[in-house]
Formats: sequence, C-alpha cells, structure tokens
Amino acid sequence: MGMVKRELKVQYPDLVLIILFLLLSLSIEQWFGGLFYIHQIDSSFYLNPTKRLTDVTYIWKDQNSLGYSMAEFNLIPFYAFQIGLLRTLEFIGFDSWRSLVYSQMIIYYLTVFMSFSFSYMFFKKIYELYNRKDITVKRYLVPAMVSIFYVINPHTISVVFWRYMSWSRFWFGAPLLGYIFIRYLETKHMKYILISALLFFTPLASGFSVVGFLLLYSLWAILGIVYNVLSQEHPFKTFRHLVTFIAMFTFQIMWILLPLYFSLTHTYQYAISLSSATPEDMLKYSSKFTTVINIFRLMGNHLLYSTYEDGYPYVWVESYLHGIPSVLILLFVIIIMLPLLTFKMAEKRKISAYLAIISIWTLLVIVMKGMAPPMQYIGKSLLKLNPAFFRHPYDRFISLYVILFGILLVFSFSELLSRVALTSKRVLSLFMLFMICIYAIGYPFFNGDIIPPQDRITLRGTEYDKLGNLTLEGSLLIMPFSLYREYSYNISGRINHPNAKSIAYAFVSSKPVYTTIRYASSEQDKIFLDYLYSYIISNNSVAFINMLIKFGFKYILLQKDFSSRYLNTDYATAAKKMTSFLLQLNRSKLIVPVLNTKDFTLFKIPTNNVTNRINVGRVSLLSEHSLFNIPPQSVNFVCFPHTYQHPLKLLSMSNIILLRESKPINIFTCVANSTFISPLSFSSQGWKKIAYGVEKIAYSDTTYFIPNSFNMSQFKERYEVLRMDFESPKEYAQRKTGVYTLSLSTDAISGNYSLNISTCTNKKRWSYVSSPEINVTPGEVLLVHTATKVYNLQRVHVAIAGYSNITHKWEYLEFAPPGTDGFTPWKSHIRILQVPENITKIKLVLNAGWVYNTTTDRCGYALFDDIWIYNITGSLPRTKLIGRIDIKESQNYHLIIRYFKNQKGGAIRVYLDGTPIYIRTKDQLNKFVWEDLGTFNLEKGEHKIVLENVRGFNAVNLFALIPENEYNKARKEAIELLQNKTIIYLFEAESDLYRENVEIIKDFNASNGEAIKFNQKGKAWQNVEIVKNSTYRLALKGNGTFNISIGDYKYVLTVNNSTFEYTPLFYLRNGEYKLEITPTSKDALLDVVWLYSTDKNETLEELFQTNETPATVQNYTKINPTLWKVKVNATKPFFLTFAESYDPLWEARVYKNGKLVEKVSPVPVYGVINGFWINQTGNLEIVLRYTPQDWFERGLIISLTTFILSVFYIFYDWRREKGDKWAKRLERKAKKFLDKLKQRIRFKNLRKLFM
Repeated sequence: MGMVKRELKVQYPDLVLIILFLLLSLSIEQWFGGLFYIHQIDSSFYLNPTKRLTDVTYIWKDQNSLGYSMAEFNLIPFYAFQIGLLRTLEFIGFDSWRSLVYSQMIIYYLTVFMSFSFSYMFFKKIYELYNRKDITVKRYLVPAMVSIFYVINPHTISVVFWRYMSWSRFWFGAPLLGYIFIRYLETKHMKYILISALLFFTPLASGFSVVGFLLLYSLWAILGIVYNVLSQEHPFKTFRHLVTFIAMFTFQIMWILLPLYFSLTHTYQYAISLSSATPEDMLKYSSKFTTVINIFRLMGNHLLYSTYEDGYPYVWVESYLHGIPSVLILLFVIIIMLPLLTFKMAEKRKISAYLAIISIWTLLVIVMKGMAPPMQYIGKSLLKLNPAFFRHPYDRFISLYVILFGILLVFSFSELLSRVALTSKRVLSLFMLFMICIYAIGYPFFNGDIIPPQDRITLRGTEYDKLGNLTLEGSLLIMPFSLYREYSYNISGRINHPNAKSIAYAFVSSKPVYTTIRYASSEQDKIFLDYLYSYIISNNSVAFINMLIKFGFKYILLQKDFSSRYLNTDYATAAKKMTSFLLQLNRSKLIVPVLNTKDFTLFKIPTNNVTNRINVGRVSLLSEHSLFNIPPQSVNFVCFPHTYQHPLKLLSMSNIILLRESKPINIFTCVANSTFISPLSFSSQGWKKIAYGVEKIAYSDTTYFIPNSFNMSQFKERYEVLRMDFESPKEYAQRKTGVYTLSLSTDAISGNYSLNISTCTNKKRWSYVSSPEINVTPGEVLLVHTATKVYNLQRVHVAIAGYSNITHKWEYLEFAPPGTDGFTPWKSHIRILQVPENITKIKLVLNAGWVYNTTTDRCGYALFDDIWIYNITGSLPRTKLIGRIDIKESQNYHLIIRYFKNQKGGAIRVYLDGTPIYIRTKDQLNKFVWEDLGTFNLEKGEHKIVLENVRGFNAVNLFALIPENEYNKARKEAIELLQNKTIIYLFEAESDLYRENVEIIKDFNASNGEAIKFNQKGKAWQNVEIVKNSTYRLALKGNGTFNISIGDYKYVLTVNNSTFEYTPLFYLRNGEYKLEITPTSKDALLDVVWLYSTDKNETLEELFQTNETPATVQNYTKINPTLWKVKVNATKPFFLTFAESYDPLWEARVYKNGKLVEKVSPVPVYGVINGFWINQTGNLEIVLRYTPQDWFERGLIISLTTFILSVFYIFYDWRREKGDKWAKRLERKAKKFLDKLKQRIRFKNLRKLFM
C-alpha cells in the first residue's frame, strides 16, 4: 500500500503538467480566428490533402508544372493521417469544408501538445542524468519550464509556427528521438532502435529532410557525449553504441534515405536555382541579420527583417525586433552563462558536461553568424564546402542550437535552484514569474497574431465542393504566372516561396487535368513561360494560343485576387499586363469563360486540336533555341551545352537544321568536347545575375554589369545636369492642379523642404508634375536619383520621359521608382539610363496616384525630394570578374565567348593569363552572339580568366574552352553531317538584321509581334556564313516591293502580310555572303526572312510537310506520374516525344514481342520536353520510366521488411519478458540455430586451413 502511495506521489506532478500542456495548447484556437483554413508559406497543409498524398508518393511531380524531380516520401504518413481525420469527420456528419478545417485544427493541437510533452520527456531525462538522486519538485519544475521555453520562443514564433509549419514536426520529433536514444544508452536494449525507426512510419516524423537527418544525427552524437560524461561510461563503449544505433536506424528508413540520396543532386540544383541571387549574395544579405546578439535573441532569420522593412502587415514583428521580447530573451542567455561565471558545480562530471555543451553551442554561434563580424571569413569558407547548405547557416543550425540552449537551461536552472529552499509559495511564484516572461516573449502564440490574416482562407461548403468536382480534360495554365522561379502567389495574392499553392492548384489539378503550371518549377518551365510572356508583351494572341495547344493546354485560369501591394513593381506590371492580355483573348473569342467566381475565372480554349501527351514527330535540330512558330508537326530540340547525349548523335538524327545566327559557331562549339564556363561562378562584385528576355533559353543564367552602389558626392556638381531639391518656397508656392494640391513640406529626406502632392480622389489619375527639360545625346549614360515617401496613395512613381525627334512625342523610358502603393517611409531610388536612339530631350514626371485605402484615411499624399540627374557617361567604374580554370592537358585551345551585342553596349575586355582581348559590344542588334576569341597555348594546371567591363551595358552568358584539335575535328564532322540536311537561316527583321532609316513597329500579324518599317533610303542587311554547297531559296514575309540580293544574285519580290513570297533557286558555295534588302515601295514593312537549302524548289509549307508517318501511337496509358506505357506501330525508326519537362533520368524501355530490345535516354525537345529516338520497327511496347522511383520502391521493400520484423521482435521481446512459453520456445530454437550456424562456419574455416 505504501508503494502505491509513493508511486502516486511521484506521478502526480506529471499529471498536473500534462493538464497544463493541454490548456496551453488550446491557444491554437485563436490562430484560426473562425472557420478558416490556414495556408502558410512552405506549409505542409493544402486544400486538397488527397491530391498532395498522390504528389508526395512519387519523385516526379507532374501536376503543378511541366514536371520536376523532388523526393517527398517522408510526408506520406502525415497526409495519410490527415486524410483519415478528414474522412472520419465527414462520416460523423460535418460538411467537406468544416471537416478540412477541423482536421487541420486537430493536427495543430496535437502538434503543439506533443511539442510540450515530448520536449518535457526529453529535458526531464537530461535533468535526471544531471541530478541522479534528486526526487524533489525541481525534477518536474525545471524540465517543465525549459519545455515551455522550447515550444514558445522567438524562433518558433517567427519561423516554425509562422512560416515553416512543416518544420514543427521536426521540432517535437527531435526531442522524442533524443529521449529514445538516451533510453537506449541506459538500457542497451535493441527495442529502442526499432521504436525510433518505427516512428518514421507515423506522422510524427513527417517532414524530416536531408538537413533534418543531419541535425538528428548531430543531436545523437552530442547526446552521446553528454551521456558519456554524466554516466562516466567508457568513451569507446558509448561510441560503439552510438554507431550501432545510427547504423541500424539508417538501415530501417531506407525508404526515405535511398531516394533522397539518389535525387540529392537534383534537389541541390533545384534549391540553388530557385533564387536569382548567387549563394554568396544570399549569405551576404542574410548575414546582415545574423549578428551574435541576434543569434542570442533567436531573431537572426532574414525573413523576419525583410518582412518588417517591406511593410508586410504582421503586427507582432516590430515589437519583436525592438520591444520587450528582444530584451527578455537575453535574460535566458545570462542564465545559461551564470554557471560559467560562478563555477560552483559540486561534481566534476557536471562541470565537464556543461563545458562540453557550452563549447558546441559557441561553435554553432560562430557557424550560424555566416559572414557577420567577427571572423567573417569563416562563413565564406564554409560556403565553398556546400553553397546550398551554407548560404543560410542560421536556418540550418537554429533547431540544434535551441535544443542545446534548452539543455544549458536545464543545467543552469538546476544549479541556481539548488541554492534556494523551494517552498510551495516560492515554487508557485517562480513558475508564475516564468509564465509572465513566456507570455511577453510569445504573446503572438497566445492571441493568434502568429497567423497573419492573409494566411487564413475561407470557402463556403458549396464553393469548396464545386471546385473539387470540376472535371477537366487537358492542361491548365494559371495567370498571372511568375516570371521568376523564386516566387509565386498564394491565395491572398502575396508573393511567396514556390511551395505555397493556390486554390486552383488544390482543386482544378486534382481531376483529369494532367498539368497545372503557374511558376517555373524547373528550367524547362522557365523556358516555356519565357516564350509565353514574349508573346504577351508583343501582343501576339495567335502564337500564344497555338503554343498552348501544342503543349496540350486546354484551360487558362485567371487568378484575380493578387494584390499589387505585395508585389515588386516589375512583377505587378507584368501581372497587370497578363491580365489585360487574357481579357483581350476573351473579347477576341479565342478563349471562352467556363466558371467565374469572385477570386478567379476559368477559361477554355475552344478547340479539339490539342496535342497528345505522347506523340511521334519529325525531327528538326535548332542550334540556339526553339521557335514555336514552326509548324506543329515538326519536332524541334535544342543543342544544349550540357546535354546528356552527344550533339553529333542529335545532328545525325535530324533532317532539318535551323540556325538563328549568321555564323554557326554554336554548332561547332556544342559538338566539340568543350569545357563550358559560366561567369556566375566568378566573384559577383559589381555584376548581377539576370535572365535577359528569352535569351536564357538554352544556356546558363547571364551575368551583366551594373554598379552596385554609388558615392553620390563624386557626381555632384561635376556631372549634375538637373537638380530639384525644393528649397525655394517662392518657386514652389502652394497651388492646385486638377484634383491635386502642390505644397512644400518640412518632412524632407535632406535640407528643409520636400514637395508634397496631396489628393482625396479615389479614381485612377496621376498628378503629372514635370521637371525642366534637359538636352541629351543618344548613347549618353544618365544617373537619376529620386527620394519618395508615400502616405495612403497608390501607384506613386517618377517617370523618366524622352522626346523622340522622329515621332515628335514624349514617351516613358524608365521609372525611378516604379509604382509604390500604400504607406512607405522615405526611400531613395537610383536608375541608370542610356539615352536611346532618336531621343534628344529628357524630363522627369512626378506622379502621385489616387487614394489607396479610404477606410484608413479619405485622403493621401506623396512627398518627393532630392530629384537629381547626372550625366555619368564614361565615368562608370571598370568592374572585373575573376575566375580560374583547371587545364588537364597542355595544348592549344580555342576560347569562345557568348556575349550580348546591344545598342546600349560599349566594350568589355577578357584577359586569359594576362593576355587582353578587347571586344566591342555596341551594336545595332540586341542579341547574344558567339565569337571565337582566338587560339591560346595553355599549359597543364590552373589558369586565370578575367572579365572586365570597359564601358556601357554589357552581358556575358558563357565561355567555351575547346582543344584546337577537338574544335577542328568537330567542325569537320559537323559540316560533313550538314551536307545531307536541310539548312535554314532565319532572320527576324527587327532583331536579326542590321538596318538604317527604319523604325520598329508593333504588328499583330508579324511572327514575333514586331516588324520594321522602311523610311526614305532605308535598307536592311546581314552577313551570312554558308556552310554547305547547295541550291538555296529566299522567302520573305512583309508588305511591299523589295530588291533583295545575296552574292551576285538579285531579285525583286512583292509581298503582303498574309503569305511568303519566294525567289527562284540559286546556287551558293560555302563561304560568307552579304544579304541585302531595300524597298522600292513607300512604307514597306519587313517581318521575317528565311534562307534555306532545297533541291526541289520547295516552299516552307512543303518543307515542313510530313509526307509519311514513320510510326503511329496506337494508345498510351499513364500508370502513375513516373510510369507510362505506350503502344506504337512503326515502319521506320522514329522520334517519340513525351510532354514532361526534360530530365535525363527519364528512360524509354522498348519491348518487342515481350522482350526488352533497347533502352533510350531522352534529348530536350523544344528545349523543354523529352524526346526519344527509337531505332526499332514493328509493333512495339514502350515503357517510359522515371528511374529514381525504382530506388524508392527498392528502399520501401527493405524498410517494410525491416518494419515487419521489428514489430514482430518488439512483440516477441514483450511476451518473452512476460514469460510466455511460445516466446521462450522460439528463443531456444533461435539460439540452437545460431549455434549450428557458428559451428558450420568454424568447420568450413578449418577445412580451408587444412586442405
């Protein structure tokens, strides 16, 4: 009886704490604010968990893009659990929307409660190790306080629960796994290894990533040190058990680790490519906030500061950065430092444990601060080890850091409270004081502010059901789509990380629709969207629709709930342009509305001519990038520098070669065994990374020059051509202009006054306040500086306007700043403008817009100050990029560069080991070109290559270094192959031809939406390198009569906008020729020129016409996103296209009569999708497989087998301890079997020894 009472006495505090944790967890009801569904950035929660379960089951993601690789199997248990909750709630009688919301609420509640419970178990175990014989109330009080701090602290408020809810499962899972590991070390019982592995088959471990496993293994290693020091066990013994635990644990979760490891390269490249900044740029930026003091405050995450500076409406952020929480958290840091200051620990083992943890904790601080002082070089050195991992070291290690923080708090609280006699009143007072501090630190957790209003979604049950029941056939494009890979919209319209999905993704794509695309999940998506946007800005509706049809898109969803307030200006402008373009398509009846709601409209393309997912096509090789206006029956693929099949094979497969450059250097470079060097791998000082229009299609990102910052004092007076500082009250006396009032304000960024433009209008208008005009010369470089402050107005901007001496009109050239909405403090803006051709005057237009929010204030104003223009022509600094290349063999090398020739260009200089090469980049054409810089004799070893900006706007995309013998061999082989091909040179008049006395005009009927209009004495020309002797023909499209000449041949052609006109056949030998076109009629227009080889006097339509079908796709079946089966009847070898984003890990397995006869790797078609050259005939079955999925299935077999055996072992061990006869009998049989096995092994070894 006494034993029972003592047991109740010990367990009673645990029960009280469990009730406390339950009550604290009820705070999450405030997070929802009603019947809302929470949809955060990078959340694991989606509006359609069933759809997400399908997605994460497969490595290949095929429904929210053209396809990309990402292993997410670790989320399978989580979504299975949520679906189980959802179905149970629906069975009880709740409607679908309430069931979804309540299922999320239950998971949130369990997450928070288990976070408290598991961290309490863990820290209590740490306390028991530290104080072996303590049975006082401190045994419960200290772990309880530390566990509450672990769950509610600045890091969990600002990141875990606010942004990365998927991390929360690591947050409570890690302490539980830490507790299990310590129990294993205490008991040495195998069942704890099995239990830890079994957790990964439950929602508890869902969300552990590669980074999570690294941190988990690190935690176990640290706990091994703590246990060894506190238990005083022999170090080797502890180390052996640590290795055993990790090894067996790893073996049992192969279903996660094998595919994660196999796709690690893809995931790494995906993570790097999501940002337009280099890893070093990202580290420099984030390091501004990872100071030592911010790490101590657990406030080093850069997003916390970005959010506040950008004015995002998170009401708790400012107080967190500058209020009580930032001070109180430092008290906890002081607490963990006290033992270090007093060193009055009674036992040596405690001192050793404390010093071990505080040393590791300090090391983490040094790593987490990145490039913040002191010792900035450490961050840069770590970045070189792994750019994807160490670009945000604070984010990577903060979880481990806080766990160690908690362990140190256990040690410190234990030492401090050991010096105090704890009465009931003191315990209660201490705990209440602690909870007051926790509330002050974590008040957003308790009052619901942790979830911003725009992350709460509500739908009526009928709307939810209607969306879920949509049945669509074909693919869906969501607009506005993202121009950049790193951001997209969430449901509120706020720019977010790509994992945030919309209503459209969650529902429309869950039905037969097989692709939904709204942002670039892969490089191929980026190419596809770049082309679409090029058609939008050129207003080419027909080309836009035809391209969607070619890729199987049948629906367009216009998302209307995006808000310009949360978008950067370029994105907001693009979004509005896309919206207006889509409405134009609707007015033109090219699309028709299917479903219209407040937030979005679903349109259908009214055609049955949608291209199949899998097709047989004719092959055309494009040397630079694909053109989608080539007839649909032609299949085009890009010669990528990094293609997984040798380009010679691609050339041999092709019957048509299309060249976008007048010199085919690209083909020779691509065919040769080239070393490609991206300038982005060099130091980024003074250069930026961009995707310049659609020129990023087949190559790496482009690096271009623009100064990072300016010392304004160096430009004043010497270069100043315009100054408006509003320091003259008489000149700027108060006056009205329309609905705007102009006056001076004493709120100025510098000096005494600024210009105040106020209004109370809520209609779309601008103030149009102009600066004095200044005379300029085309080609001059101007630096424009402005400063603005905005209160409750929208679209406030300063336009840079230029006067054209041709049109005799003012036109906007640039904006500084672009449109600003809402409420912003004083901000300075700098723009650099190179004066375009025909512009002779410049002025600035100060535009205040209209009232932003009439509920806040019925009026608003914009302040303008420090309006300056400097003529800095020739004064830009010469910034260099320095890179190093490793030469494997001493010999002669060709150095080839791909750079941007443009009207704003000037010159660049390339140095190879100090040898300068001067390149003029100013050119009438705005396009990337290849140029051979010459031959260099390079010795084996490291060599330095330097890229220097001399003057003007310059962009460099790629270098190629090719051994001379390889280049000559490749050139010869390529030219030989070209002899049997049709060669096409395509010249867009507005971008590929030199011209004079012409103007570029918008033309809806033109191939790219633009054409050139000839003025008096106008002409156009280009030099063309002919690579094979053959008969050729010219085709022109435009309007008017032209004289056209090439070499000694001269012709007269009269053309109109609707058709091509052709010259007779003529013969050209290989060599360089001048193509020249001059009009003989007034106002002649030229759209495009084709020069192509032909022996049969073929027209372009006949050239691309398919006279025979080498194969017919009888049917195809999608088994799952990673497996398709196709049946084909082929009379000749053929090219099979597969409309999934190009990935070299796709494989075509060709079966004939049931036997595998061929395995084929893909090549990129259109630069976007997969193409397979099938060199078989007859009735074929072709299996298209994404090979990394095989690794998941193999790993799953291993893990399931281990899982079943583990469950059996745990059950057997439990029954054996209970004394079950069958368990004892099984134990004896197992022992007898093992003894026999050992004897056999010994006998075999003896036989080998004596025989």
